[in-house]
Amino acid sequence: MNKLQTGLLIGALGISVSSGPDQNSGYLEEQRARLFDTLNTPEQVDPTDESTAKSKEEIADEVSIHTDSIAKFQNTPFAVKGRGKMIGSNLGNVLGYGQAEKIMRERNNYPSPMQFQAVQKYDDLETLSFPLIYPDLKEVFPNQWEAFLENEDFLKYKDENADHMLVVTKVEDGKHALAYYEDGVLKLATYVSIGLPYRKTVSGAFDLQHDMIFRRSRKYDNAPMPYALHITGGFFLHQGRSDGKPRSHGCIRVPGLYQKWLYEHLPRSKKADETGEVQSTRIILDKLYN
Repeated sequence: MNKLQTGLLIGALGISVSSGPDQNSGYLEEQRARLFDTLNTPEQVDPTDESTAKSKEEIADEVSIHTDSIAKFQNTPFAVKGRGKMIGSNLGNVLGYGQAEKIMRERNNYPSPMQFQAVQKYDDLETLSFPLIYPDLKEVFPNQWEAFLENEDFLKYKDENADHMLVVTKVEDGKHALAYYEDGVLKLATYVSIGLPYRKTVSGAFDLQHDMIFRRSRKYDNAPMPYALHITGGFFLHQGRSDGKPRSHGCIRVPGLYQKWLYEHLPRSKKADETGEVQSTRIILDKLYN
């Protein structure tokens, strides 16, 4: 509480703050001092009190929230309009068609009574906040990379321990999801869309290399592939319409803001950082169609 707020409260309680002589001035000064001390002492939170204490999970959840300014979309694939459009300016494209409603209601104060449609535009918003780890996937991917490798389907990758590890696989609900581990700790998880059954995504472990932000497909009618990360051959990780179901020609489609974050956050593979240490990024693609 600041001095102005404290003064207003003292006035409301009828305690004089006059410095003039008064027969009760000593008593009033003592009471005023006590009140100032009380109002300006930080509130002590009992960690055992469930009504005030935040759990480790709640604190971690707050830390994992990322906010993007819509104004900063200028000069990015999000801002390209007309015939050269790369990313449609609707909530489904940037947050994921199966994720957008929950993210908007829980993180962006979208009114509960209002009907939600993923094709709604975000142009009138100033910012968009989203959880780096989509809530429905918190129980799917363990927090530690070592724990993930205990899955019998992934034991063959036990020697994969790069500083930056990504994995794409089919999860329990039958959809496909991507998880990103930095230094062995889960940092991002989102539903993605892989290749259709007749255009299957490649399987295995690969180096993940930065490609172009404004890449387009040379093979499929100049189709946009924003924030492209190269896996191998003609396979890329890039922004695209995604809802957890197979939809692509073989690439992995990631919701726009998640892919942008990955592209900007991941180090340039096989290049040294400021300390001279070589930073590498690996991606595992497995159990995609089983």
